[in-house]
Amino acid sequence: MPNDPLRADLCSFLTAHEAELIAFRRDMHAHPELGYHEHRATRRIALRLAAAGLRPMILPKGTGLIADIGDNSDGSPLVALRADLDALPLSDEKQVSYRSTVPNACHACGHDVHTTIVLGAGLFLAQQAAAGRLPGRVRLIFQPAEEVAGGALGRDGRGRHRLGGPHLRPALRPAPGRRKGRGAQRPYHRRL
Repeated sequence: MPNDPLRADLCSFLTAHEAELIAFRRDMHAHPELGYHEHRATRRIALRLAAAGLRPMILPKGTGLIADIGDNSDGSPLVALRADLDALPLSDEKQVSYRSTVPNACHACGHDVHTTIVLGAGLFLAQQAAAGRLPGRVRLIFQPAEEVAGGALGRDGRGRHRLGGPHLRPALRPAPGRRKGRGAQRPYHRRL
């Protein structure tokens, strides 16, 4: 759509933030943290979201965080975007400049990518909300310890989520085998 202001805003945002987001992902890849030890990632994300005018809330164990964008006082649904923070206890065998600097820890499962996608989406949505162009509210969830037993975020004793009302959680999966700069995703929606 040639006159789509949202598309134009997104293209402008991506042009302005591409280098920052690539650097963030590579830094996270170089400094992986295992489940419930994601203090550095949590701190970096919280600082960046706060700089964008959001009020991130770090989770009780000190790793992981939640930040809300927008307002749903009109009864519109709350949508959640979730990313995983933790790395796997594996050696990073890649020979790249941003290779893991932590022995026996690496982001082999794409959590560095998930986190960067949700961070970038959150920064863009914060910009849209500040301009009055975000209907409803979006909750950013940066989940710790997804790879370890007991790492599921906010479940009560019966397995229900206690996130305070999100209706849907869109999930993006990076598509393997895509050319650089040609992302793809397989979205799905899951009731919480």
